[in-house]
Amino acid sequence: MFRGGSRDGLGPAVGRRAWVGPVLGLLLVAALTVAGGCAATSGATTGGGDRDVLTRADLEPLEQLNAYDAIRRLKPAWLRMGRGTGSIEAGMQARRGVQVYVDGAPYGFVDQLKQIAVGDVREIRRLAPRDATIRFGTNHTEGAILVTTRLGPGSGAR
Repeated sequence: MFRGGSRDGLGPAVGRRAWVGPVLGLLLVAALTVAGGCAATSGATTGGGDRDVLTRADLEPLEQLNAYDAIRRLKPAWLRMGRGTGSIEAGMQARRGVQVYVDGAPYGFVDQLKQIAVGDVREIRRLAPRDATIRFGTNHTEGAILVTTRLGPGSGAR
């Protein structure tokens, strides 16, 4: 009667399950390779590293534009509205869109970005709905865009 190990007498590590380790290793290497390739192209259209930030260096070539048009060129997905949560209140909020904050103060919705010259901007950052809700409270089902101006907090200019 056969008990334990493999039929070939080589033991469990070399028997029927010997292929599991190498196959899992290959799958891990393949997954990391694919994930690395996707991360390199996942919406980052600028030379910067953070896909949710436009820096001064990203914006400098677009000095003649307003903030809305710069975002439309560099990060158009930031201006697209998602599905919201499905509730009536969330649906009403979703129709209004992504909320904008300038130097930490509420500024309106994305159309208001047309009033901000790129030359006045130090950084534009997108917050996902969850992060915007944590930072600013409810009613951010579409997230938020934070604009830090050159004269804003931390600029040293007063």
